[in-house]
Amino acid sequence: MQPASIDILAGECRVYFAFEVAFSIDLARAALRFPESAREALPQSRRVPADADFAQKPLRIALERAVHEIGVHEIGVHEIGGAPPFSTAPLVEVTLYDFGAVSVSFRIPIGGSPAQLRALAAALWNNHALATAARACVEEVIATLGEAATRPELRGVPEDYIVFVVDPASTGGVAPSVEAFGADNLAALLQLEDQPLSAAEIADATANALAYGRRDLVLVDWAA
Repeated sequence: MQPASIDILAGECRVYFAFEVAFSIDLARAALRFPESAREALPQSRRVPADADFAQKPLRIALERAVHEIGVHEIGVHEIGGAPPFSTAPLVEVTLYDFGAVSVSFRIPIGGSPAQLRALAAALWNNHALATAARACVEEVIATLGEAATRPELRGVPEDYIVFVVDPASTGGVAPSVEAFGADNLAALLQLEDQPLSAAEIADATANALAYGRRDLVLVDWAA
């Protein structure tokens, strides 16, 4: 019997950029340099892993930024049935760590066919517009930190990572599995690729799927 398939994927895509910005950051002093509203805008996670042993709890702030549209013309795929443009949310999440690192997270609401999301994934590969926006955001944060940052200096090229989060409520009651999502679709998202992949590459990308409950499924690769 053929397993039920999930034909529409809805949720959000999170695009992360990580920067080295200083030797260290005094998070207590840093918090005083940002308005309280920026810190209250972000809900805290209900659960923190037991091994998340930070010397100081990271400081998360929300900054309003211009929306970036990632449409079908930027994606460069025209045969996917008029894919709607994807856009970043106006709030950007910035996380500061006491060891001198800062991460910037853009959120992109998603909803569409696997082909549309494969096109989005390909567009996010080395996306210059988002990388530039992230750097500008970090430069502003460094200026705001002032003496809360020790030896501030924005160094090197940022590390980027893409996370696709599918809302379980959007799957129509179908239990998440590699077969339900389609191994070729999942492999394409993990590799940020809109072109057909080989059978060997698909098998390798989806070989280590993990699940804790009946409504979750996690696949991790080097890009996403």
